Amino acid sequence: MSVGRTLILLAKAPGKGGDEHPRTDLSEMLRVLDAKIFNFDDVDASTHPLVRAARARGRYWGLATLGILHRNEFDNIYATGEDIGMPLAVLLHATRCYGKTTVLVHHGGTRKRSIALRLLGHEVWRNVITVSERQREVLIQEVGIPAHKIHAFKQGIDEHFFRMLPTDPPVGEYVFSCGRDSRDYPLLVRAAEGLTFPFRIVASGWSASAGVRQAKNIEARSNVVVEKGLSFPALRDAYARARFTVFPLNRMDYAAGVTGVCEAMAMGKAVIASDSPGIAEYIKHGVSGLVVPVGDERALREAIERLWSDPALADEMGRRNRKWAEAEMTVTAYATRVAGLFGVDVPRAEAEVHVASA
Repeated sequence: MSVGRTLILLAKAPGKGGDEHPRTDLSEMLRVLDAKIFNFDDVDASTHPLVRAARARGRYWGLATLGILHRNEFDNIYATGEDIGMPLAVLLHATRCYGKTTVLVHHGGTRKRSIALRLLGHEVWRNVITVSERQREVLIQEVGIPAHKIHAFKQGIDEHFFRMLPTDPPVGEYVFSCGRDSRDYPLLVRAAEGLTFPFRIVASGWSASAGVRQAKNIEARSNVVVEKGLSFPALRDAYARARFTVFPLNRMDYAAGVTGVCEAMAMGKAVIASDSPGIAEYIKHGVSGLVVPVGDERALREAIERLWSDPALADEMGRRNRKWAEAEMTVTAYATRVAGLFGVDVPRAEAEVHVASA
């Protein structure tokens, strides 16, 4: 394996963490690797004629071109998603640059994307990372990437930022749900109808191209408050004040909802979720929460009523989730696993000291 400089290509520079922003897997990778980041800001600032020409086709193409121009300065290239990975793969083929690139694939199973990934082939990739075992199966069975190249790593969450504080209220005030991708919010609103306790839904997500956007398939009700665009401290507070969390998901082969689920677990909250295949490994029915069939309004309502009426059970599930998040789903653990693919061994003691001092 190569141990050397790493180039990271992503849309937006990662936050460094602190009171206002959680650490990210990318900020941790910068800490444990000898790495440099190129993002959209670098594309926009570049005066290189090839980058400017590629930028006219789209910012991802501009970013891929910028990476290719600097490829010989690095031993490893890490693409943080298939949106950058696919144009990068075209240019890797064109320059016959093989064996140094790792790509994180969030969702390779749509017909269009699956065909594109098959046509691009796997030769350009040294490693492919997913955050879901189901997505790993899709990439092997439907895209044809060799199994030995694909690594399923758990999602990384800043467990120091997302945690209960001594000043947080001891009893949950509402049922909480958040996120935008592949959510079945009409199902949740119907399940909540007529219940005597409140629901709080932050129906928005972040994307590099569009900023904060709200889900279009939800309307407030007498016991359902709908919001969007919370700051990270406000989001952490929203988790803290919840009795438990609910993630009504459509059936997906990728890990839709994984960020919210893992943040809720790190906050020590029980989780109710639809049994979407892409998220199945994260939630154990009766242990970390309750799993209900996709689209089943009655089952979702019964699960919500069960946890609301049994706060001791919700608390017990939440405590298990916090322990699991600390053990398996930290940003440091994710960055350490990626670094291992590049031949960089991060001592466990170093990671633990860093988190303790965060």
